Amino acid sequence: MRNDQISTFSGQAELVVADSLTQTATLSGSLPFPLTKVATQILSIISTKGGEGKSTQGAYLAGFTADAGLKTLLIDGDYSQPTSCSIYHLDYEAPCGLYELLTQTVNLSNPENIISRTCIPNLDVIVSNDPDERLPGEILHIADGRMRLRNVLQHPLFRQYDVIIIDSKGAAGVMTEIVVLAANSVVGVIKPILPDVREFLRGTVRLVNRLLPLRMYGITIPDIHILINHFENTVLDRQTLRELTGIVEQKKYTGAGDINISMLNTTIEKLEVYKRGHATGQPVHRLEYTTDRKSLPAAETIHHLACELFPQWKAMFDDVLCRRPGVNGTAGAVAGTDAVADETGAQEAVCVGCGCTDNNACVNEFREPCHWLKVNYKTGRGVCSSCESFLNHPLTDDAE
Repeated sequence: MRNDQISTFSGQAELVVADSLTQTATLSGSLPFPLTKVATQILSIISTKGGEGKSTQGAYLAGFTADAGLKTLLIDGDYSQPTSCSIYHLDYEAPCGLYELLTQTVNLSNPENIISRTCIPNLDVIVSNDPDERLPGEILHIADGRMRLRNVLQHPLFRQYDVIIIDSKGAAGVMTEIVVLAANSVVGVIKPILPDVREFLRGTVRLVNRLLPLRMYGITIPDIHILINHFENTVLDRQTLRELTGIVEQKKYTGAGDINISMLNTTIEKLEVYKRGHATGQPVHRLEYTTDRKSLPAAETIHHLACELFPQWKAMFDDVLCRRPGVNGTAGAVAGTDAVADETGAQEAVCVGCGCTDNNACVNEFREPCHWLKVNYKTGRGVCSSCESFLNHPLTDDAE
């Protein structure tokens, strides 16, 4: 079955799926568990092309909600190129992942089979494990098809989570469709590049149009919220942002009467700190609560994004900025980042790359304070982010 044919299931199968969602019937052999209420909030992150930064920003958002005290599950739906599940260190990696979840070949009564635990308290993940790209074909040939992820997430296992964030592959297709249908709301991540913006609007409209026939069975198509990533405060970027905002607000896109697209007020700037979070395996808000830049520190930016998407938990998000998890030995502090304070009486640390000693005061070309990536205060050796080659710096054994 081709992608352009999957918008019309057989009448019998579609009616059974609709009945299962209203808990009046189940799809025979497809749901081996009682239907229950889904998680409080399910947010999907999509893009119609790769390289827009959706996986990284989705992982950062998940790290922030976890630090706020919300039990969070991050599902890496990029089936062939896992990224979001690779950012944070896993304290425990489950033997099964996305493939087994969608093919229903894992026993969900035992969470250890499918749920991996990260080093971040309150943050679990379901890893992507389909390098041979078998899932798209299998999804097209199962009875509940694009409803599979939506149905599976009704299992009692997932009710324990306050937030479920689902990453997706940077492309349009059936795997993106199942991610959209599983969500309460969707964030589309794009860079402020005019061709990318046009492609996103065209691709998103086509994708949602394929899903619109499902509304006759009582299925709600979630709203799409656009997040601008890698924004630089240049004339060109500002012009692109204005044009996109005008198109969205004035509903000048195809199918505006049926498809609800809106702009998020938050924009993610193109800053080194967002690369540093990826490199250190840390939620970016932990790395920068304050800054000397005119632009907002990363923690405030992610805070604004979380408040826009989940306003009901604003008080908990505000508390993150007050508590500053990961700083000076507080809960979640991780050795090897600027979040770990110098031990009393310890030897002054010197960067083996650039020789700086006054960490957090030295600034780089982006006017950002430098941060220890690796440091051993007993030996006084470390590596900081001021080094041009810090991402690939060969760390010595005693600089850990």
